[in-house]
Amino acid sequence: MSHDPSSALAPPTGASNRRWGFHRHAWHTPFTRAPWRRPTSSASESTVKLRFVDPSLERRFHDYQSEKFIVQSRVGIGLGILLYGGFHILDRYLCPEVATYSAIIRIGVVVPYFAIWLALSYRPFFKIHIQVYLAIGAIVAGLGHASLVLTMPSLPGSYYLGVTIILVVFIFTFSGLRLIPALFTSIVIFALFEVVEIINNNVTKAEIIFHNFVLVSMCFLGILSGYLIERYVRNEFVYDMRISQEKERAEQLLLNILPVRIADRLKAGELAIADSFPQATILFADIVHFTSLCSNKSPVDVAMMLNDLFGSFDVLVEKHGLEKIKTMGDCYVVAGGLPSERADHAEAVADFALDMQSVCSLYRTRQGEPVSMRVGIHTGAVSAGIVGRSKFIYDVWGDTVNTASRVESTCQIGRIQVTEALHERLSGMFRFTSRGRVALEGLGTVRMYYLEGRLG
Repeated sequence: MSHDPSSALAPPTGASNRRWGFHRHAWHTPFTRAPWRRPTSSASESTVKLRFVDPSLERRFHDYQSEKFIVQSRVGIGLGILLYGGFHILDRYLCPEVATYSAIIRIGVVVPYFAIWLALSYRPFFKIHIQVYLAIGAIVAGLGHASLVLTMPSLPGSYYLGVTIILVVFIFTFSGLRLIPALFTSIVIFALFEVVEIINNNVTKAEIIFHNFVLVSMCFLGILSGYLIERYVRNEFVYDMRISQEKERAEQLLLNILPVRIADRLKAGELAIADSFPQATILFADIVHFTSLCSNKSPVDVAMMLNDLFGSFDVLVEKHGLEKIKTMGDCYVVAGGLPSERADHAEAVADFALDMQSVCSLYRTRQGEPVSMRVGIHTGAVSAGIVGRSKFIYDVWGDTVNTASRVESTCQIGRIQVTEALHERLSGMFRFTSRGRVALEGLGTVRMYYLEGRLG
C-alpha cells in the first residue's frame, strides 16, 4: 500500500480545530501556553463596588469564598452554640423565674438548630447556599434573644443591647457573610431590636434614643469592617488566581521542554535523572542546502520558516506517540521507545519518517521555494536523561545516537536512510531498497537501506 501524503497532514486523534492550525500545507501548533486573561480591570472595579465586572469571575469568587470560609463558618456556628449555652447560665442568674423558658428556647430550640447546621455544613449543598444558611442562622439567633427578652421584663435594658451588639459584630466580621447579605441580616436584627424596645415598657425614651445611637454606630462600624474584609478577600482572590495562572503557565513551559514523566520526577525532587533503554529508535532529519536557502532571507523569515515546518513535525510527533528530543538549527531529532518504553518504537518512527517526507513534499516556504530533507534512522541501546543545570534539556546519547546522526549525514537528498538493524526489524512491514555499503565515520563501511513505504 502506497503511503498517502495527505494522511501525514491529519491532526492527532481527538485534536480540535481550535488548537491545530493549517498553514501552507503543513499542520503546525504555535507556542502552547496556559490560557491567560488579566483580570486587572475587573479587580479594580471590584475594590470599590465589591462586584467583578465579569459575571463568571464573580461566580468563581463566590465559590472561592465559600471554600475559603467554610471552616471559619463551622467555627462560628460552634462558637454560637457555646455563647447560647453561656447566655442560658446568665439568664438563670439574672432572671431565675424564666430559667425553664430560657432552657427551652436556648438549649431546646436554638442550640439544636445550630448543631443541625453544623452537621449539614459537611454536605456539598451547604457550600452552594452558604450565604443564605448563615444569614438564616443569625436571624434565628436574633429571634431567640428577642423572645427571651420579651419574657424577662426585669432584665436591664443594656442586656439586650449588649447581646445585639455582639450579634452585629459577629455578623460583619466572623460569620463569613459577604457585605450585602450581612447588611440585610443586620437590618433584620436591628428591626427586631426596635420592636422589642417599643414593646418593652421598662425602657425609657432616653434609653431608646441612646440604645439606637449605640447600635447604629456599631452597625456603621460593622459595615466599614465588613467592606474592608470583603475587599481584602476579593483582592486576595485575584492574587491567588494570578498565582495559579502563572503556575499553570510555568508548568506548561516545563512540559514544552521535558516529557511529562521526566517533569514529574524533577518536580518530585529527583536531581540526577538518567535512564538506560536497551531498545529505542533514533531519527535525525536535516534540511538540505539550508545555508543557501537562508542566504537571501532575514532572520525573522528563517525563524518563521522553521516554525512552520518544525511545527508540523511536532504534530506528527504527538500523532505517533514519539518524543521530540531537540532541534539544532535545521536539524530535527526524534526518539521512539523513551522515556516510556514501547515494543513498536521502530515501526512508529518509520511511520513518522514517511509522514515527515510527505509533509516536506507538499511544503513551500513563504517565498514559494520547495524544501528537501535527509533523514537517518538507527535502532539500538540508548541512554537518556536531564543534561545541564541551567537551560537543561532531556537529551539522548550513546552509539545508537551517533550512528543515526552519521546515517543522516550520508543520506541522499529527499530519502530516508536506515541501518541494517532497522531493516531486519521492519522488513516484514515496510518496503526497502538496498543502497549497498556506505562508509560511516568511525564505523567503516556498513550496509544501508532506503525506506520506501509500508507493505500491503
